Amino acid sequence: SGSGMELAGLAMAETPTVTMGKDSDHRNSLPHPCPPNPLMTSAEVLLEHLQNKQSLVINPRRRNGVILVKPYHAEFAGPGAFVGGDLDQDVTLCYPVGNLDWLTPPSSAEQIKAHLIRRQWTVLIKQIVDNPIAMERAQVILNQLENWFDDATVALLPDSAVATLVGVLPSTVRSARTNTTVF
Repeated sequence: SGSGMELAGLAMAETPTVTMGKDSDHRNSLPHPCPPNPLMTSAEVLLEHLQNKQSLVINPRRRNGVILVKPYHAEFAGPGAFVGGDLDQDVTLCYPVGNLDWLTPPSSAEQIKAHLIRRQWTVLIKQIVDNPIAMERAQVILNQLENWFDDATVALLPDSAVATLVGVLPSTVRSARTNTTVF
């Protein structure tokens, strides 16, 4: 039963913030090897940064996150979570959740804090994955995403992206979206 799960005891509003300071607002300001393409989505730009092993933090002041698709599974990084470096060099696709935004961590202490937050998101997803019943995993991840974000945001996520997070088929997520049973 996953309806009472929270981010390892942290409600969304209580997610620790990564302090950036007034003059160090590094939002999306990483240098590009070539001029930025205005047709690239935020997810495509983020993927480029991840493939270049850049260390980033999902903006902790926004309700946003990213599903990071890797060769054999997917991971979720929510507000305040570290992304990049060696941890995410194998990401093949990014699905933004909400209005995706990221920052460059200004210090190693902030980077460590962001790693701990990423770990908390991973532990939460693992709690969902530990359920042996595929339909329940699909319903619980959808319920949790709707609690963290909102119904409209979750409705935009492809079934395949949500399915890969919890190890179910996209058709199971599709069925769970239409089934209103809460576990």
